[in-house]
Amino acid sequence: MASRLVFLLLLATVSAWCEQPARTDEPAGQFELYTGRRSRQTVSDYKSGRFNRPGVTRRTIVITPYGEWSHPEDEPGLTAFLEAFFQLPVRWETPRALPPGGGKTSADRIQRELRRTLSTDAVSQIALTQVDLYAEDVGPGRLLFGQGHYFNRTAVASMDRLDSPQASLRRHRLYKLTAHELLHTFNLRHCRRYRCILNSSSSVAESDRRPLHLCPECLEKLHHAIGFDPERRYRQLLEATRPALPADSAWFARRLSYLGH
Repeated sequence: MASRLVFLLLLATVSAWCEQPARTDEPAGQFELYTGRRSRQTVSDYKSGRFNRPGVTRRTIVITPYGEWSHPEDEPGLTAFLEAFFQLPVRWETPRALPPGGGKTSADRIQRELRRTLSTDAVSQIALTQVDLYAEDVGPGRLLFGQGHYFNRTAVASMDRLDSPQASLRRHRLYKLTAHELLHTFNLRHCRRYRCILNSSSSVAESDRRPLHLCPECLEKLHHAIGFDPERRYRQLLEATRPALPADSAWFARRLSYLGH
C-alpha cells in the first residue's frame, strides 16, 4: 500500500518529471516512418492486454553474450543498472557461439535459439553481441540496434554501431539499449508521447537523443507488470549511475527530491 501511494504521488508530479515537452506533435522517428508502426500504446491499453510478469520461479533477467565481448569491464555496471531499473536479479550466462555465416546476423535467428533454450529462471533473457544485426522482415539493408519479443521473453541487442572508446558514452548507450530491448519483453511498445528510453530509433543520432529513464506513462506500465517501490528504485538507480554517468545520477536524484528526500 505504501509503495502504491508513493507511486501515485510520483504520477501527480508528472510536470516535474518530464523535462522536455510532450512528443505528440513531433514527427515520427525513422523506425516508424519505415515500418508504419505509429500507433500509441496507452496505459489502459497496456493494463487490459497481455504481458509477462515475474513469477515464483521466473524472476531473473539473464544476459547471454553471443560471440566475442570486448568490454568485460562494463559488465558489473550493467548488472547494477539493470537490477535497479527492473528491480529484479540479473545474471550472466556463459558466452555462446554466433550462428555461422559471417557478416550481418539475423536477430530473429538468435531469438529463436534463445526461445528454444530459455533458462528456467528467466523472466526475460537477452542476447548481447557486438556483431551487426538485421531483422528478417525488413532485410539486411536496414540498421537494427536490437529486437525484443513482446511475449516470448527474449531479446537481442548489438553494440556494433554503438561502441565507443569513451567509456561513459559507451556505457550510457549499453545501459540504454539493453533496458530498451528488455522493456519490450514485458510488452511495452515504443513511446511517442514523452522523451523516454522507449523512444524508437534507427540511427545513432536518434539513439543518443533518447534518455536513460522512463516517462511517467511507461513507468506506470512497468510498475503494473513488475510491482516495485518507486523511491527504492530511484535510490538504486542513483547509486548505479553515480560512478560512470553523473548527469543521469543527478536526474534520478532530482526525482527523489520531488518526493522530499
